Amino acid sequence: MDSPSLIVTDISLEDDYTYYRCKVSNMDGDRYSSQFRISVKRYRPSISLSWRYYVYTGTNVTLQTSITSTLNVTDVTWERRNISTYMYEIIDISSDNRFSGGDINSPSLTITDITVNDETYYRVKATNDDGTTSRSVYIDVLLRPPSILLKSSYSVYSGENLTLETNLTSFSPITNVTWERRNTSTYFYEVLSILPDNRYAGGDILSPSLTIINVHWMF
Repeated sequence: MDSPSLIVTDISLEDDYTYYRCKVSNMDGDRYSSQFRISVKRYRPSISLSWRYYVYTGTNVTLQTSITSTLNVTDVTWERRNISTYMYEIIDISSDNRFSGGDINSPSLTITDITVNDETYYRVKATNDDGTTSRSVYIDVLLRPPSILLKSSYSVYSGENLTLETNLTSFSPITNVTWERRNTSTYFYEVLSILPDNRYAGGDILSPSLTIINVHWMF
């Protein structure tokens, strides 16, 4: 008997919590060893992912994800927490062109054209033969209202026309442009009614600069 030790090769999860004992015999009888158990360590995937991202509306974000595994990764899935039910739902990346990546070959998830509705938790799951690991990340969406460039005052003669030159910049589509005039009696601002047949022109999304026709001193 040159090698009484037992060698178990290619350990798998099927060997987990399996008990073994050794039986030795001679002419005088048999003797058993104390039993022992094999506890198989699981090599689930390891995921590296930041816990929070701050993103402006209208921009893109990539949730940088690194997955390491001693075994082949068999699946990568991204989920989004529903802001109403608080339940995680699988993101169907193939049917929504705002999402890309998020698979085995490219686990990082990219979301384009961020809106306020994208502010929630996201979870990535990576699976191999030993099990599944998950990590969560929160997207905090920062609002970025339009910026307005406009002179603070104008000098003009009565009877002339005046255009209040206005430059707007916005990272998301502008949905409305409104001009207001302060009432000289109440000092409250009131919305201007800009119609083709009155003294005002422009002042909308296509032409944000406001033109005042026939300026008079009471304005």
